[in-house]
Amino acid sequence: MLVAAIPGVLKERLGEDASKAFLDLVKEIGFESEKQYVGKAELLTSKTELKDEVDRINERITLESSKINERITLEIGKLRNEMEKSSKENIRWMFLFWIGQIAVMTAILKLFFK
Repeated sequence: MLVAAIPGVLKERLGEDASKAFLDLVKEIGFESEKQYVGKAELLTSKTELKDEVDRINERITLESSKINERITLEIGKLRNEMEKSSKENIRWMFLFWIGQIAVMTAILKLFFK
């Protein structure tokens, strides 16, 4: 709370009632200024807390995204292995099909030319 005394010269010029009114006005202005400073301090505290929370969230996102990247890399590796096995198996079956086709065509041609 603001405690102030009005100088005698000012009291004489303004009078008793005006001096008290002036003092009340100064107190009110001081109170409003104090509220503004408190509000600004609270705002800064809130900003700091918010920044800290955002930093924690960013760290968590970074950690989770690195876990996801590792999992994706692992799954891609598994998929490549499966594709490689599948390709080898397809080539084996194609050769078997071709050999069968050659055998059938040879048999048909032998029957045809006899």
